[in-house]
Amino acid sequence: MLTLRTIAPRSHGVWRWPFALAVLLMMVMNGTVAEAATHLTPAPTVTSTALPPATVAATYSATLLASGGTAPYNWSLASGAVPLGLVLSSSGTLIGIPALAATNTVSVRVTDALGAASVATVTLLVHPAPAPPELVSVVTAAGQLVQEEASSQAISQSTLPAAPIVAAADVANGHGGWVVNSRGVVSGFGGAQSLGGLSTRRARSGVIGIAANLTGSGYWIATADGYVGGFGSVHASGTLRGLHHSDAVVAIAAAAHGGYYLLQRNGVVTGFGGARALGSLHARREHVVPVAISATPSGSGYWIATASGAIFRFGVARRWHLAGEAVSGTVVAMARASNGTGFYLLTDSGAIFPFGAVSHLAPMVLPVGDHAVAIAAAV
Repeated sequence: MLTLRTIAPRSHGVWRWPFALAVLLMMVMNGTVAEAATHLTPAPTVTSTALPPATVAATYSATLLASGGTAPYNWSLASGAVPLGLVLSSSGTLIGIPALAATNTVSVRVTDALGAASVATVTLLVHPAPAPPELVSVVTAAGQLVQEEASSQAISQSTLPAAPIVAAADVANGHGGWVVNSRGVVSGFGGAQSLGGLSTRRARSGVIGIAANLTGSGYWIATADGYVGGFGSVHASGTLRGLHHSDAVVAIAAAAHGGYYLLQRNGVVTGFGGARALGSLHARREHVVPVAISATPSGSGYWIATASGAIFRFGVARRWHLAGEAVSGTVVAMARASNGTGFYLLTDSGAIFPFGAVSHLAPMVLPVGDHAVAIAAAV
């Protein structure tokens, strides 16, 4: 601390009080003015409280903004945490690749060059990653595999072995699947490998269908006389072979809780394993020909499709409306959309009819003399 003695000169031992007072006044005034200058500059204010939304697994970058105060600004978290996968830099940039979908609210602090600071709440919405495009596969009796991506309608075509093919099943969460011929021989496509097939003796009445479990780790093969064989991680839970009052089996479908349904030509549905029958179609009374069955994602219902395109529903199966022109031609198969928002019907000419909130697909162009026999949908 300075004293008057160190500042004010003396003249013959007498203090020059006016000079001392003037210096002291200047010191006080300078300190007061400096302090006042600090407080006259307002603290910075955060202006970007709502950030652009982010998406899981997509690179994200956004910069926080502030006004007022004295630049440069320094940013930090006051409370809370930024979304997993993102970091907040001292310059105010939020950058990274979000890992989880959520609405995140955090408090951020902005501090200016003079140390003035303010805190504000910032919200960032992280959307789930978009679902991969659905791939619909149509298989012909001669082994032609035609695949169409639902979002872009990009079409690819290849040839499969083991003709004549009678049915196909998709691999869960993948762009592949299996086809089976009338003799019980299975071939994989799209990276899926055969897990085995029926012997000639088991397949003597003719194979009519194949159904994959929901994890894609196994499948069941069914024959016209009701025999079912399990391959991979699944096992047969029952069969209609040898039962006196059973009719020819025309389709098989996997159930959500494990097990499978068998649909007979007379419209009777039988559940095995975790599949519970919820009703049957009186085919003769309705004057229809059942050709396909598909279970709901919840496992508490199913649809039955007929050759004419009529749909019958049981349990909690929703009534999906045809999203286009009326069904024409002979329906040979159906496939539930992988997102559970509808299903597709396939006719022998390769025409695909969407029901519910599913994508419209271009008609498949089939080789002359060939006909479509199966359809599968997967993501």
